[in-house]
Amino acid sequence: MDFNEDIALIKDVLTNGLSHIKPKPKIWIEVNERGSGLRMWVISRGFAKMLLHDRYDLVFSLFDQKLNRETEKKITSLLIYTPKEMHYEMPWERPNLSKSDADVKDLQVSAESVSIPLENSLH
Repeated sequence: MDFNEDIALIKDVLTNGLSHIKPKPKIWIEVNERGSGLRMWVISRGFAKMLLHDRYDLVFSLFDQKLNRETEKKITSLLIYTPKEMHYEMPWERPNLSKSDADVKDLQVSAESVSIPLENSLH
């Protein structure tokens, strides 16, 4: 299953819809282990003064307004945290990424938002 269009659409919706959050959220999207859906992390210190359910309400309202039903169904997990709330490594810091994924990661971590489709590394 190809998720590239879905990833681009979700990234655009989140980047534009969360532009008022400062510092700008880091967005990480990847294909899940089974290749059947998308896992997402949205991380910013700007969420610190928001209750967790308010963060999710904000993101889900963006999805309801901007995503088609088929794209929305492909989201299998969504985490919205501050860096301090993440008690483990950020997804882009995981040591188990393959060399080709690490090369992509190095290029994209410095970007304002991150998307890495991993469907080619699942074999």
